[in-house]
Amino acid sequence: MLEAVPPRRFRLRLRSLMIAIAVCALLLYPLSRSIRELEQMRQGRLRAVQEAKLARDLGRRSKAEALRLMHLVRAKPRSSRPLLPGETSARSGP
Repeated sequence: MLEAVPPRRFRLRLRSLMIAIAVCALLLYPLSRSIRELEQMRQGRLRAVQEAKLARDLGRRSKAEALRLMHLVRAKPRSSRPLLPGETSARSGP
C-alpha cells in the first residue's frame, strides 16, 4: 500500500542564508549612511563651538595684554623718556 508522506520540514540552505544577508545589507545601507552623515554634522558643530571658544579666549587674552600695556605706558614716569635735542631736564642743576 501507499503510505502518506509527511510534509517536508523547512531546511535552511546556504543560498537562502546568503540571500537573506544581502537583503538585510541593502535595507540597512541607507540607515547607516544617514547615521554617518548625522555624526559628521555633529562633529562639525562641536569643532565650530571649540573654535569659537578658542577665539573668545584669545580675544580676552589680547585685550588683557593691551590693557596691561596701556596701564604700563600711563604709569611710566615722564622723566624716563629720552630728552630731545635742546631740552634740559627739570632735575639738572649746577
